[in-house]
Amino acid sequence: MHDYAAQGLKVPCLSFILFMCILPLSAMMVACVDGRSESAIEEESTVGEVKRVFLNLEYMYSIENIEVSMANNFEGEFTWYQPYDVRGSGLTFDELNIHTKREYGFELPEYIEFGSDSFIIISFGRKLQMYYYYPDTILTMYSPSGEVFAHPVFEREYHPNTVFVYRASPIPQYGFVDSLFTDEERQFNIYKNIPFEVWPHHSEFAQQELEKPLHGYVIAQETFLRSMPTRNSMVLQALTQGDYFTVFGYSDNGENVDGSSLWYYVSTPYGRGNYYGYVHSSFISITSTPKE
Repeated sequence: MHDYAAQGLKVPCLSFILFMCILPLSAMMVACVDGRSESAIEEESTVGEVKRVFLNLEYMYSIENIEVSMANNFEGEFTWYQPYDVRGSGLTFDELNIHTKREYGFELPEYIEFGSDSFIIISFGRKLQMYYYYPDTILTMYSPSGEVFAHPVFEREYHPNTVFVYRASPIPQYGFVDSLFTDEERQFNIYKNIPFEVWPHHSEFAQQELEKPLHGYVIAQETFLRSMPTRNSMVLQALTQGDYFTVFGYSDNGENVDGSSLWYYVSTPYGRGNYYGYVHSSFISITSTPKE
């Protein structure tokens, strides 16, 4: 493993579309395991019986002193990653280098061999610790063409202006969804919601449905609508005092906050649609009447 210094490199702004459609009770979940294997490791979750496939993640090298222009859109630390699953396209390493030069302003300084069952990942700001997905298609978020959403786990230490390069394997049958469409950049850089530890799957919590919807509003100055009843789960939306929502259910075995494990499953308006997620009972007030 080597470190390479790339002086004075500027990365042009990356043009992309953030995929903002949040599915009810869908989320990016992450997990950590110790050790590596030459093949994928299938293990049971520490919370329930949901299985995750952890990829073999091999750190290759880093490139320092990289100025990432897209980071200028965010305050403070900038953390991001991008997988290059090129199995179907037949992309060569040289072609990949042309792409990184065009999109990010740097080239990979050392050749990396990858084949039909391996791919390259780059990350900015933080080093990846683990990369995984759900083998059960019922639990996995995926695109219409079958690509699955893989989920990163980062190390806590922040490395400004640094790119990390990895080789990972194996690739699932239809490959991975481009990370640009997972909304994770927004999570990492707006909500500072970087995955350092396990985000359980929502099926690992008991959710009770109400006979009829109730209504409520936020009483705290600020709280967050989350994908699961835990404070380390994905943020779906920031809520401020007075925001109204509709309550459809609850979970009384979520994370204990201020002596209570009660979280409500609610719907909040967003544009022409709605977000669905959990908010802790300590930060809201429930009423039977809707907002006038």
